[in-house]
Amino acid sequence: MKTIRGILGAALILTSFASAEPNVSITISDGPESQTGQANTSDESEWTALLMEGRATLVNGDQATAVEKYFNPVIAHYETTYKDSPQQLFCSDNNKQSLMYLMTAAVAVNLGKENLPDHLMPKTFLAAGRHTLDPKAETVVLSSTWAEAYFLKAYAAIETGRTDEALKFLKKAIYLSPNNTTYWSELGHVHQMLKNWESSIKNFKLAEEAASVSEEAARDSDRARAWRGIGFAYIELGKLDQAEALFKQCLELNPEDRKAQNELNYIAQVKAKQQSH
Repeated sequence: MKTIRGILGAALILTSFASAEPNVSITISDGPESQTGQANTSDESEWTALLMEGRATLVNGDQATAVEKYFNPVIAHYETTYKDSPQQLFCSDNNKQSLMYLMTAAVAVNLGKENLPDHLMPKTFLAAGRHTLDPKAETVVLSSTWAEAYFLKAYAAIETGRTDEALKFLKKAIYLSPNNTTYWSELGHVHQMLKNWESSIKNFKLAEEAASVSEEAARDSDRARAWRGIGFAYIELGKLDQAEALFKQCLELNPEDRKAQNELNYIAQVKAKQQSH
């Protein structure tokens, strides 16, 4: 009997919080007087520290305290601070993400239009609900703290069986950080839990896309996580050959990927049974 393997538990252990310092020291402008994008320069260290305390509380199994004492105050701070802000806000946990957000916004400014051509608008932005980019608005990239608070609140909801709330919080995190591969993978995982196989595949494919701006050291593992998620759904849909190809890709990246090997063993067993009938 196959079981759905969780992603978020491992993600909690491995996720690193972005520094409260700006992610990048770059400002993208279309002229000396017109600033179109910048890394955040405000001090977010207090809220990042609070979030990390909440994360530790969550890992220790106290979901209610983590949410009420830590995650909710962090979220309230940012929602209050940026309520009705004219800026376009993103959250990022690495420089590659930050640059992508700023560069995409700069394209909107250079073209002078909100709706970018399909080949210039990242699929992850569209799927996150960011269908347009205001060329007249300043784009600011914050640390990952705000988005991470939603992400961890989603985990607490999953742990207590509230998948509808988890979906809502994950979508909020993804809106702020549309190129965070971990968030897309977790959304794919929740749809696995709900047996929404096509939705799961869609979100894991977006996780694969977002992995292109993961930190180099994590890129292969992020891609493999997405492929395993897609492969799992393919198995459930009876697409064994497609699933097999993906798990073999995982092993090409990492021959020690036991999860991928286990799935290949399972596929081999299923195929053997099918051939015997």
